[in-house]
Amino acid sequence: MRRSIASVLPVHPGERCTVLASALLFFFLLGGYYMLRPVREAMGIERGWEDLAWLMTATVVAMLLVHPLFAWLVSRADRRLFLPVVYRLIILCLVLFHLALSLSHGTRSLLLGYAFYVWLSVINLFAVSLFWALMADVHGSDGSRRLFALIGAGGTVGALAGAGLTGLLVEGLSIGGWTARLTPDGMLLAAAVMFEVAVRLSRWLARRSAPDAARAARLQPSRRVWEAFPLLRSSVYLRLLVVFMLALTVTATFFYMEQGRIVREVYPDRDSRTQAFASLDFWTNVVTLALQCFVTAHLVRRFGLGLALGVLPAVVIVGLALLWLQPVLALPAFGVLFSIQLARRAVNYAVARPTREMLFAIVNPDARYKAKSLLDTFVYRGGDALGAWIPAVLARLHVPLGAVAIPLAVGWLGLAWMLGRRHARIERGALDDPAARPIAP
Repeated sequence: MRRSIASVLPVHPGERCTVLASALLFFFLLGGYYMLRPVREAMGIERGWEDLAWLMTATVVAMLLVHPLFAWLVSRADRRLFLPVVYRLIILCLVLFHLALSLSHGTRSLLLGYAFYVWLSVINLFAVSLFWALMADVHGSDGSRRLFALIGAGGTVGALAGAGLTGLLVEGLSIGGWTARLTPDGMLLAAAVMFEVAVRLSRWLARRSAPDAARAARLQPSRRVWEAFPLLRSSVYLRLLVVFMLALTVTATFFYMEQGRIVREVYPDRDSRTQAFASLDFWTNVVTLALQCFVTAHLVRRFGLGLALGVLPAVVIVGLALLWLQPVLALPAFGVLFSIQLARRAVNYAVARPTREMLFAIVNPDARYKAKSLLDTFVYRGGDALGAWIPAVLARLHVPLGAVAIPLAVGWLGLAWMLGRRHARIERGALDDPAARPIAP
């Protein structure tokens, strides 16, 4: 029985408490975020889905302004203390947004909703990027292959709980003769509670997994604030990751923009749209959880990172083809898009995201905390902005979106294989890359 359990859950006996704490931390982190995500989506299309392109552009600008401050703080603060500080700042902002939204109406409420959209789009990437960087420190390269899918499953359960609670509480949850109901604005305080639990868990995990002095020094980033840019310039490995991230986000945004347009047409108000987005999030995470528990770790161990990274581009190619052919085949637009988004997002969260994080387990702390945060924030949201504007430009040129998007996804599939091959060569010492070299004093 122990062997059977170990084959499904590849956790060594001495790792159990640390893995459980890691999974719980991710549970509360994503639980809080998925309470906020449907609220953000509903606010983003309040006046029209066309505003999403401008909101994504504003997010990229905000990322560009925030990242230098983030890099400076990472260079000066102990990385294990930095994560709780970031989460506490998120809690403070949530309380302030709740107060402001509760007291505002009309145009002011609309503008605050847009500000919340940009803020959450910025801060959630920093929060998740920091979490996975800490996981790479705590569990190492071997542990990342075995455990990241399982830890990710903890986040997926949290996302299920957050999305499910949001849908129930916005609609009204009846218990006996008492009904609990929260407005979308009220969900901000509920999410703040989830983040506070994440703070407590991150502190416990930092104490439990504290390394010896020599290893702690090796894991600490340098004090050079702008080190991310020289690393990106000199490291082929990191540049391939940049292109991979851009392909991922550009194609994701093609579907996201279409999703916003259809949901606004089908659902008339903020409450119903919040429930619709929460429903999509809930079912996406049900499928994600099944993949994380029974597929991802075995896929990586048996076929390697290259094939695992290629699963998402393959799904996107099929999805783009279906979306392009939907009018010809006379398929229901909402049903097709819902199915594509469900499959694409589930594969992204269950397979592509943990596999992508495994790529950072072999790099040095500067690449892991500085270059990675730049990729996870500015490059990620830059791809969002490109994906938001490309369809409009192609429409003006009378070029079908599929004619550009499908070749892009095919190139992305080849890039996944290249990344997996390069990772394997760096890990076994057959290839030197600046991102994997020890940090110079």
